[in-house]
Amino acid sequence: MRAEAATSSSNINAAPVMTFPALLVPTAMSARPLHRIGTRTYIAGYIQNSPDNMADWIEDPQRALPGNAMPKMGISQKDARDIAAFLYTLK
Repeated sequence: MRAEAATSSSNINAAPVMTFPALLVPTAMSARPLHRIGTRTYIAGYIQNSPDNMADWIEDPQRALPGNAMPKMGISQKDARDIAAFLYTLK
């Protein structure tokens, strides 16, 4: 699965802060679980949930919402789009 490969890529600079169902990745409790993220209205409580906004958030959360707790993790635009596509399956 491309999203799984993208989330475990060696180019990610920081440990993920969210949980991915069915994927084995380190987790922390500073964010909500991602189950049903595809049905939510907002990302991070402020950004309208759409595929493009989700990919932008994953690629560079500080550009999408300056000052939020999620760090930029070095995820490429292509990987961000793959991850967003996977997250939209979580309904």
